[in-house]
Parts: sequence; structure tokens; C-alpha cells
Amino acid sequence: MTLQIEPLPEGAVLVHVGFHKTGTTALQSAFASTRPELLEAGVLYPGDLRSHHRAAMAVTERTWGWGERGGRKHRPKYWEELVAAAAGHQDRVVISSEALALAQEDAIDRMIAELGPDRVHVVGTLRPFARLLSSSWQQYLKYGLAMPYVPWLENVFANPPECPPSPNFWRRNDHLGVFTRWAERLGPERVSLVVLDAGDRGYLYRTFETLVGLPDGLLVPDPEVGASNRSMTSAEAEMLRLVNQRGARDWDWALYQAGVRRGAVMRMVESRSPGREEPGIITPQWAVEAAQEFGRRTAEGIEALGIRVYGDLSELGAPMPAGVPPTEMPLLPADAAAEAVLGGVLGALDSAPTQADLDAAVAAAEVRAARRAIGAISTRDAASLLGTRVRQAANRRLRRRGRSAGSGPGEVGEMGEVGEVREIAAD
Repeated sequence: MTLQIEPLPEGAVLVHVGFHKTGTTALQSAFASTRPELLEAGVLYPGDLRSHHRAAMAVTERTWGWGERGGRKHRPKYWEELVAAAAGHQDRVVISSEALALAQEDAIDRMIAELGPDRVHVVGTLRPFARLLSSSWQQYLKYGLAMPYVPWLENVFANPPECPPSPNFWRRNDHLGVFTRWAERLGPERVSLVVLDAGDRGYLYRTFETLVGLPDGLLVPDPEVGASNRSMTSAEAEMLRLVNQRGARDWDWALYQAGVRRGAVMRMVESRSPGREEPGIITPQWAVEAAQEFGRRTAEGIEALGIRVYGDLSELGAPMPAGVPPTEMPLLPADAAAEAVLGGVLGALDSAPTQADLDAAVAAAEVRAARRAIGAISTRDAASLLGTRVRQAANRRLRRRGRSAGSGPGEVGEMGEVGEVREIAAD
């Protein structure tokens, strides 16, 4: 079902609830980078951060990080400030956070009441469910998951909605349930789905431009976000998985966030473009077929619900290339290992390093030596080197500061919640 896109009423508050891994970060960056131009067009994108994750996690009462292992709940003021900003702007307002996909009945009722029962319109974004699998697994790796891809997939589809290693997977991907909860309160005419068009990357931006009455071409992709948000190769992902397996249980969230998430992974992903010979993550055929079936059932339910759909609803059950995942340990290009190690060290230092601190150069030299020999390093060796260097850097930081590590940096990209990784923290 495809409808002609019409602007929302003047004064509408567009609440974009995700879903995860559906272009949300790119869309949020497009809105955030054009705040002055949006205001000139009468549209408010509140705050000064890329997304509204803090407010979303405050109103849904979720925790950022590993719960009692350094995680934190966001203060109510983040939501209260967002509500005040929306109330003070009489024209259209855009709020965006995929963390809102986890909102249950009480939180939804509160959001509608405080943002204005006559103003709220909810929009979700989706792409073929089969294409969410590998990107979701990679995201869980960034929160400490140590389970390989195929066993994780087996857990995902074994007994939905249970998924012990990632207990929130089916909650945040209960697309029909999310739309149903909002439609029961707002009416289906005020709930919309935008289905991404793989052959037209501008479709997402143009749809949101039209929904809030923006000039054509105002929302555009941020190339830096594209680089930092790319998928990991099979070897990059395996190195991160091994780091989690060997070291994550011994760290707290602040160190993991600084040294691994923002340090090693971000630097490795942002600093290089993988070569064509570097294999990506392969999804087996049985998992693709299971995902297609789920996507088809979701499409049928959404059609019956009667909400507005922009794009091709049948795409939710579309296939993707499948294959046989490799059984051998992949080799990681030495430049990727070097960037990960250096990023991890500098991130764990969490301050401008002194000259003495920069024995990170020793780590780089070790990797360069491996590169001269074979041009690559085993993911197991890279993981061991990264874990060792991050711990050493963190110990230097503690000795230098004479106090325990503080809270980790602010949010980046998708949000993690308590219990996201049952291997690390209890649900």
C-alpha cells in the first residue's frame, strides 16, 4: 500500500520512534545539522544533540549501559526540557529516538498527554527484516555480546520472543506491537510507516521533508555519519567479539565505552574503507527465510491495522543474499588492527596523553611488524593486543588521576539498555 505523502497539520509534533537500524542515525544527523534552516521553515528540532535519546530513555525509564556495572539512568529533566521546548513552539516539532520503540503503555500515555493529545503524530521507519539481522548482531557486539553470529541467530529464531543473549531484540523489533499501541491511542490516521527504498536513498529524506513541510533538498546525508556508521567486516566483528569474550566481564561500562566503543571500534570503522577482498558478515539461508516470514506477517498485520504507509509494504518480507558462514578464523588487515589498538589506548586514557602515555606507538609498531611479515594479523592476536593495551591505558589513567574512572562519554548512535546483553548483565 502506497499513499501520496501529505504534510502533517501545522502545529503537529512528529514523534519518530525508529526502528533500530533503519537509517535513524542518518536521518537524525540530517535534522540536527540543519537546525537553523529548519527554524526558518517553522520546524523545531529541539536540543543541541544529534538525537533525543536522553529524553527517550528518561521517559521510558531505561538505563544506558550495563546496569549496576557503570550504567546510568537519565535524569527526568531531559524529558521535561524536551516537553517544554515543544510546548513553546506552536508550529511543527520533530522528536526522534529509536529508544522510543521500547515505550510501553504508561510511557506512551504520558508522552501523548505531555506533548499534546491533539498534536502528536507517530512515524516509524522500516526496511526488510532480513537486512536487520547482521546489523543488529553488530550493534549488540558493541554492548559486549560475545556470542558468534550463527548461534545468536539460532537463539533469535528458536523461541520468539525469547532471545537469552539479547533479551530486548524482539521487544525493539515488535514493529506491529509498537504501531498497535500508538494507533489504539491516537487512531490509525495519526500513525505512519515509512518503508525505505533500497534503490532510492533519498526517499527517506524527501518523505520527512514533505511530512513537516520543508523545502525540497534541505535534508541530506552527512558523509561523516555514513563513514562512522558502516557495517563491520567479518574480521573486524570477530575481533570485537573476541575482545568481549576475553575482557568485557572484567571491565565496567565506563572503560568499555571509552576504550572499546568510542575508542577502538569507532577509530577502526571511521579511519578506513575495507577492501573488496574483505568479506562481510554472511547470513545463512535458513535465517533469511525465517526473517522473510516474519516480515510478511508484520506487513499483513500493519495492513490490517490501517495506519498510513509510505513506500512498498511488501518490502518488509523481501530477501537478501545468503550464504554459508566461514568456519575458519578470519585474518584482520594490519591497518585495521593498528587503528583499533591506537583508538582503544587513546580512548581508555580519556584525556590528552602525555609523552609517556604514548607507548601506544609500541602497539602500532607491533602491528606494523606483523604487516611487514604477512600483511595481516589473526583476529585472536588482534583482540588480545587490543584488550591488553586498553587495560594498560586505563591503569595509567587511574594512577595519574589518583581516582576511579568517571562516567563514560555521552551517547553515540543506537542506544543500549540494561539486560541488552545477558552475558554481561542480568535483565
